[in-house]
Order: sequence, then structure tokens, then C-alpha cells
Amino acid sequence: MTLSISEGLRRSYPQGPVASALIGYVGELSEKDLAKYQKDQPGRYVLGDSAGAAGLEKYGESFLKGQDGFDNKIIDAVGREVPHNEFSSFLKGEEAHHGNNLVLTIDGPLQKFAEERFQGKTGSLVAVDPNTGDILAMVSLPSFDPTKLVANISHDYWATLVTDPRHLLLNRAIQGTYPPGSTFKIVTSIAALEEGVIKPDETLSCRGGLNYGGRLFHCWRKGGHGAISIRRAIAESCDTFYYQMGLRLGVDRIAKYAKMLGLGQKTGIELEGEKGGTIPSSEWKLKYFKEPWQPGENLSIAVGQGYDTETPLQNAMMVAQVATGLKIRPRLFKTIENEDGENIREGKEILPEKLPISEATLAIVREGMAGVTLPGGTAQGSHSQWVTMAGKTGTAQVISEEGKSRTLGSHAQGMNTGDHAWFVVYAPVEKPQIAVAVLVEHGGFGASAAAPIAKDVIEKYLKVGGVKNEN
Repeated sequence: MTLSISEGLRRSYPQGPVASALIGYVGELSEKDLAKYQKDQPGRYVLGDSAGAAGLEKYGESFLKGQDGFDNKIIDAVGREVPHNEFSSFLKGEEAHHGNNLVLTIDGPLQKFAEERFQGKTGSLVAVDPNTGDILAMVSLPSFDPTKLVANISHDYWATLVTDPRHLLLNRAIQGTYPPGSTFKIVTSIAALEEGVIKPDETLSCRGGLNYGGRLFHCWRKGGHGAISIRRAIAESCDTFYYQMGLRLGVDRIAKYAKMLGLGQKTGIELEGEKGGTIPSSEWKLKYFKEPWQPGENLSIAVGQGYDTETPLQNAMMVAQVATGLKIRPRLFKTIENEDGENIREGKEILPEKLPISEATLAIVREGMAGVTLPGGTAQGSHSQWVTMAGKTGTAQVISEEGKSRTLGSHAQGMNTGDHAWFVVYAPVEKPQIAVAVLVEHGGFGASAAAPIAKDVIEKYLKVGGVKNEN
């Protein structure tokens, strides 16, 4: 029996699958990738090396990768090392160096808690500091275990990852694009107030829907909301109110404010593969569909349906900016440290700018959002006894009721047509410290599926209430 021992390096993930969609994984370089790395960074990579394949592992590869060392020696005919001689000066080796460390903005205990709170569901959660743009937590579930991808990957496990219909390798926070549903009413409210198509105390009538173009556009409350102002319309999510805002504004003015808040476009976060989503306009439809925008489409867009799609990260950044009135960008790492713990590079820190939205408009919208978790609000069941919150629920149709009746029972068998559940929120109202977006795929109502998760995450972060807060 022969026993041999060989040394090698292998990535370790002490937290297992926690934040795996964000952190990513490493994989052995293919010949094609090896050739690229050798061309870009001569001498740093050899056959058999691994490199970041996804997530922060891939983004930070050039920082995280260490430098192999070597030593040159002269050996005589019988294998003995020859002491220093006239050739020694030409045979100097090179000392090996550890890679650098990326110091993240992620709050470790909050990330772990958020994932535990999200277990059993499919979707995403993003928590951000609304004053700086620092990402505090980024959840995408279900996901994968990076420890199983380090070396000698099981064929069965890899097959599961690439064939599972839940898309386990997808980082939903930046790569999942979803209709925002009623969370988009925040944008429509801002547009309506800024463009002067509604006065702060003006009331409109909701009788359960709006007739337009020979069709009844229903409000979620069948009996209607009666006379309703914009503050109540936000808190109670009155569809009829926003149908009328859509008609008064038109798609292009709505799109202007959506883009101003960063929706439908990449945020520039330090991750590869980010999706932009879509904010439609009349020009956009003409370009992609060769058709003019129809007035009736303004009703759907105003309530976050139709062509509009966003990522959970975009929605988190949107509500964060509404909270503070500051234009911020997301940041994932604070500093890069060398092997001695010294800062060698600061993460990109972009000073916030003032949003080009009046404080009067933001104050009205915030007041309406603060009513969402109060009695009468759509998320009153997620009211916190310990901290004031301002939010907006959303229930986004995956397929229309007409579409369901046309397709179900035919080629759509097995298709999950349940509505997506959204909740965007910030807290405390008086001095925002955290903003959260929660998206539960096919979760149904945002108030029941998404809002309770966001509430618990906020209470955990602010260390209040009944949530256990250990480090």
C-alpha cells in the first residue's frame, strides 16, 4: 500500500450557502479562459488554477488572486543542492503573496437573518443604507452551496443547478426583472405632483373601477374608496385614482420620473450580469413594436403593470432615494486590504446628490407611505410597535385574468401564474437608516407575503422589538 500526500489551495466558504448568490463561486479555468487570463496577466495563472466564475468572486478576481512564489536551486548529479556559487545571483526566486481581502458593506448577522426569514420562498430581498447606498443585505433564494463547487464537482449536483426550474444560479436581486405592481404608484404619485396634474388636497372619486374605451378597469376594492386624495391613495393603494393619474400624465412623463429614480436601468453595482429592466415610453414602443402608444395603456403603466419591469435592487434604491431625497448609487465593498490588513484601496464612494424633486412633493408621498402600515393601510398587519415605517405594497400580475383563461388548460399547464408579492419600505420615518425591497415570486399579496419579512428585517437591523438580536 502506498500513501502519498500532496499540497494544494482550495477556496473555503465558512458560512456555507449564506449569501452564495452574491459571493458567487470559483471554478477551474478552461483552456479558453486560461489563455485570456495569461494574456491579460502574464505569469499569474497556470493550468489547473481556479478563478472567480460568478458574483463577487468574479468581480474581485484581480484583487483576490494571490501570487505564486518559486525558488531556483542548483542540484548536482546525485540530487544534492549545490551551495551558493557564481550562478546564484541569476537564480533568485520570488516570494509568494496572499491575495487581498474585499471588505464588504454587507451586515453579516442581518444577511443571515434575512435568509433564514426567507426560507421556503422564492425571490429576493435587498436592504440598503439610504444615506450612503451601502448594501446591507442581498438575498436571492433558492440558491446553491458554493462549497460543493470548489473542486471535484458532482455531475449530479451541477446538473441540478443548471436544470432546476427555480434557476438556482440566478442572482434575482440584480438579474431578475419583474413587473413592480403597485410599488410603482410611488413613482406615479411623484410625477403627478411634480407635473401639477393633481393638487395635494384634491380628491377624486373611486366607485370600484374606471370605464375607459369600452372596458372597466377594476380597483382592487370592489366597493370603491369613495372620495380619495393622493395621500390616502398611496396608503390604501387605490387603483382607480392612479388610472386617472395615468390618463392625465401619459407614459412619457411617467417614464421621466421612473428613470430619474433609477428604474429600468442598470445601477452600476460591483457585480457582473446585472439586468436593466424596462421603463416603456412612446418612443420605446415604436422602436421595439413598430406601433404607436395607445392612451389606454397609460392606465396599466400607472399602476406598475404592462411593459414595466424592474429588479429588486432597483426598487430598493428607488425607495431609499424617496426616503432621503438623495440620489445614491449602490456600493458593495468598503475597502481592499492586503495580507497585512492595510487598506490599499477604498471602495467607490460617490457623494450623494440632491434629487431634482421638490421637498414638498416628497413630503406628501412620504406621508402617504407612512400610512401604509397604519390602520386602513394595505400593510396594516405589518405595523411595528417599535419603529415607524413608510412603505408600499405591490401585487404584480404575472399573466392577466384574460390570459389565464385563454392559456390555462393548454400549453400553459404546469406554469405558475400566481401574482408576485412586493413590499418596499424605509425606517425610521423621522431619520431613515435602512430601506428594504422584498419580492416573493408567486407569493400573492404583498401585504401578507412580503411585508412581514421586511418588517422583521428592519427590526433586526435597528435592534428593536421582539426579533432576537444576537451578533
